[in-house]
Amino acid sequence: MSCSRRCSSLRQDRSGGALNISTIASFLQKWLLPRLPQFHDRHPHIELSIHTSRDPVDFAQGDFHAALRMSATPTPGLYNEKLLDEWFVPVCSRELLARHGPVRHAGDRAPPAPEALPAAALLR
Repeated sequence: MSCSRRCSSLRQDRSGGALNISTIASFLQKWLLPRLPQFHDRHPHIELSIHTSRDPVDFAQGDFHAALRMSATPTPGLYNEKLLDEWFVPVCSRELLARHGPVRHAGDRAPPAPEALPAAALLR
């Protein structure tokens, strides 16, 4: 089969079949799950299977087609595409804020020792 026929065949295969992806649980819950009904409406012939893990995916040994991960740099040897900007913000109780003050820069404060936190914070 010629290269152009193989490419054409691959494009046709994209319209249906299995799609196995791996992602982290928080991304699945907060971003991907709310969008799955729309994905299914637009691609009803794709059987989506989602696996959650923080472990790197070995595409040569596994059956995953894609993986969504948080990374500061591209993974060598794989196709990488930035999807989102990620924001991390400090969140605490009013009591902790009153005791230690606000964090204005990443290096302002070291995390408080566990004994300085209320017991409820340690259970979360």
